[in-house]
Amino acid sequence: MTKRTRLIVQILGSGLLLAMSTIIGFAQTSGEISGLVTDPSGAAVTGANVTVTNKATQATRNVTTNSEGLYSFPSLLPGVYELKVEQSGFKTARIDNIKQEVQQTTRLDVAMEVGQVDEMVTINSTAGLLNAENGTMGTVIENKIVTELPLNGRQYLNLVALSPNVNVLAPAAGQAGARQGGERAQQAISAGGQRIFFDYYTLDGVNNMDVNFNTYVALPSIDAIQEFKVQIGVYPAEYGHQSTQVNVLTKSGGNAFHGTAFEFHRNDKLDAKQYQFTSARAKNPFKWNDYGFELDGPIYLPRFGEGGPAVWSGKNKLFFMTNYEALRRRQSVLNTFTVPTTKMFGGDFSELLPSTIIYDPNTGLPFQGNIIPTTRLDPVSLKFLKYYNSSNVLGTNNFAQTSSQPLNRDAFVIRIDFNESSKSQWMGRYNWGDEDTSTQGLNLAGTKVLTHYKQWAVSNTRTLSSAVVNEARFGYTSFFNSLGTLSAGNLDVVADIGIPGQKSGDPITWGIPNVAFNGGGFTGIGDANDGPFAIDNNTMQFVNKLSWIHGTHTFGFGGEYNRQNYNQLGNQFSRGVFTFQATATRDPITGNGGFSFAEFLLGKLFVSTNAAAVADAKFKRDVFHAFIDDTWKVTPKLTLSMGLRYELTPPFTNTLGDYFTVEIPKIDFTPNQPQANWPFFVRQRDGCTDPYEGLAIRWTSTKAVCAGSLNNNLRETKFLNFAPRIGVAYAFDDKTVIRGGFGVFYMEDIANAEYFDMARNIAARVDLTTTPALPITWQNAIPGGSGTVVQVPPPFAWAAAYDHTTPRTMQLLLNVQRQLSANWVLEFGYLGFPKHQPGSSGSASKH
Repeated sequence: MTKRTRLIVQILGSGLLLAMSTIIGFAQTSGEISGLVTDPSGAAVTGANVTVTNKATQATRNVTTNSEGLYSFPSLLPGVYELKVEQSGFKTARIDNIKQEVQQTTRLDVAMEVGQVDEMVTINSTAGLLNAENGTMGTVIENKIVTELPLNGRQYLNLVALSPNVNVLAPAAGQAGARQGGERAQQAISAGGQRIFFDYYTLDGVNNMDVNFNTYVALPSIDAIQEFKVQIGVYPAEYGHQSTQVNVLTKSGGNAFHGTAFEFHRNDKLDAKQYQFTSARAKNPFKWNDYGFELDGPIYLPRFGEGGPAVWSGKNKLFFMTNYEALRRRQSVLNTFTVPTTKMFGGDFSELLPSTIIYDPNTGLPFQGNIIPTTRLDPVSLKFLKYYNSSNVLGTNNFAQTSSQPLNRDAFVIRIDFNESSKSQWMGRYNWGDEDTSTQGLNLAGTKVLTHYKQWAVSNTRTLSSAVVNEARFGYTSFFNSLGTLSAGNLDVVADIGIPGQKSGDPITWGIPNVAFNGGGFTGIGDANDGPFAIDNNTMQFVNKLSWIHGTHTFGFGGEYNRQNYNQLGNQFSRGVFTFQATATRDPITGNGGFSFAEFLLGKLFVSTNAAAVADAKFKRDVFHAFIDDTWKVTPKLTLSMGLRYELTPPFTNTLGDYFTVEIPKIDFTPNQPQANWPFFVRQRDGCTDPYEGLAIRWTSTKAVCAGSLNNNLRETKFLNFAPRIGVAYAFDDKTVIRGGFGVFYMEDIANAEYFDMARNIAARVDLTTTPALPITWQNAIPGGSGTVVQVPPPFAWAAAYDHTTPRTMQLLLNVQRQLSANWVLEFGYLGFPKHQPGSSGSASKH
């Protein structure tokens, strides 16, 4: 396919899907009640009036049975329902207490009895234990389990392991911990043997996932959750993005008021002493307060004007649910460090005699008494000492510090439900959350994680006719997460120390430059060289589903549009790493003696490592997905499900226009390759004539060119990601069901490794190592510090293949359910992966 043809296909496809998204839809949390209405002879009853009523809100929906005697209520929210069937010449059939769970398809066949309509036959529902409608495999974790099982930290995701084929024992992603931090980086949910990054989170049917590391965004309180479902099997084509679905539904209010207030408290005063063989150790200070409330019910509004009651009652019409939870944890631990003595801070190294002698780099002779004159101490080095600590004794672990590790978390949600009529129901939700946690290192060093999110969701379920129901959803999520230093935004240490040529940078990058000592065993000064890493992302989503019952077929048509903005800033070595070792202060003849901390005080660096800049990327992309599902009731016992999903998930585009990838002309491991085979950098295409335009770096021996034939994404868009699904369910009898299925599922890569790492190419790392011809001091430790262009030697670079393959997996399912009693079901099965294509991750190239 030519580039022009691909462009035309993309434009036409995008326009078609955008048009579809206004009339058809998508559902993530709703379920369905359907069935067959027959007379005493087993013949279909057509034109029967079927009503379903939500018992908590009294919201009703009405349909009539079709020519096959079938009815269907798609897009039902979880809850407890009543079903009523009426037809002239028959007694009214009423099925009560129908428990409908998230994404559950409930089959309720009704056998009518001859009689008068005003006569009623009532049956208590026992549906829900067996699934004879599709091949989907998944487990619903209901509200009673969520709220009553003990949960450390009251985190609902700790319960996902209750689902079969799901575990939380996989190791967490190390890169996520280093670049995101917090609880999200610790997620390690592996479902059906898939990678931990292949989970798709939704909240009330809208996207609740951040593209950075494919983690959840909003973390609702367990008191605000109605239930959630982990879906891993061959589910219908309406679900996509990842191979595993984690779908959460918040509570809705009802006609009765419900509320709760809570406080969970822990305190070290109530803890036992720490156990130790020789003697009892002091307890580490620890305080934990987790408190909040939940309230739901009908909304009462003041009525203005004359006549009528003063207050309008929202019973049967308008409902609310609101929840707030706050966690405050205060704890500290005793840490020990190895630091120089107080005498050494003043240049006095007499405590090291006679084993270690300090030599004057200027004369090659020992300093008298192993004491460096105060006039020789570098003023930049002395400024570092306020961010360091000394000890009165020489030795290992000679300084103890009680380090604090506070955590604060706040979350709020408010949900409004409105029963406009029996043909239209609305839901709106707003929630926000703040989280911050920190870990103190030596002195003012340490890390902190700051997180803030906001999320809006609106949905409408509209009955267009007895056979057609439309469900539309809108969601918008903003998510900020920063893993930085304790000083970030508070204390500009770089400006205070004043290393010549080093710039303070954005407040989010602030921190204590890192000083490392090779030799002497001392703890380094300042913050770690990794970071900061900060994201400021947002996602807007329109999703829609049209359900149509036609004869023995129930069709679902759907599509969605996502606008994803992924903005990240950060890098390694953004504040520099300055290494000292015993080189300049050794005996110039024998090479003996010398001390790294002495060279630090003299300002004699061994290696200076700095990033040329902080990596900054602003990515965006438009995602279009579409699907069609057909559930065919072949016979009352046999159901066939067929579906096809199309996913157009293009690569991100860096809107800053300074994106580079690496082209490798030829891979050959023989030495002395000609320069024509060397890797080279390729910049984005948009109007590019000079690959270095606007950049303050130059690669000294690596060629850089404009993209030329490559597109502006530097990645190929995959236009043929079709995912077929097929499932079959057969009920041998009312207690045994066998199900099978096959499906193809596409996944979305984590954006951090696939995209942001490539943005770090222009924030290249430069190492300056001292030599006799060019000794490194604080005066020349920062490359390009005088405002000149930074000369970058052969770099460590990041790239991803231009034809990068979308991760994909195929699934096979065979499952048998046997109902043993009213409350017990035995289920066993096989879930296999005949083909798994994980895709290639970002790769590194060095020459």
